[in-house]
Amino acid sequence: MMKIQLLHSIVDNLEMRKAEEEVRENNFSLSFAIAYRDEKKESDLFGIVFFLRLRCLPDLLIDMEFTCHFKTSEPVNDEFRNSHFPKINAPAMAFPFLRSFIATLTLNAGYEPIILPSVNFTKLRDTDKGNIIVEPEQV
Repeated sequence: MMKIQLLHSIVDNLEMRKAEEEVRENNFSLSFAIAYRDEKKESDLFGIVFFLRLRCLPDLLIDMEFTCHFKTSEPVNDEFRNSHFPKINAPAMAFPFLRSFIATLTLNAGYEPIILPSVNFTKLRDTDKGNIIVEPEQV
């Protein structure tokens, strides 16, 4: 059985600002994509790239791209790409790091810490192509 290990995470893009207008309700949208080093060659590295848009009362807006880099115990091949590992296991392993980062960022910026809701990636397994959009009603 192939094993995966989270190597590190990095903020690729972050925009945090006060809204020009008052935010009417808390909400966020989240999507992710699976990034492979080279589709044509087998490698033991891949990444999960989260795209987050967060709107929080009374006036906070956050847009962010956050990548978690993984290493596998065997080279990534088509069987792996089509398995549950990159679509369920890797995002489930990586998401708590994103949640923690957002809570710390908002706290250190002088706001109440924002705790993103949990995401059940297993329930999303039927979504194809590794591009899943989650839109909870409220944060």
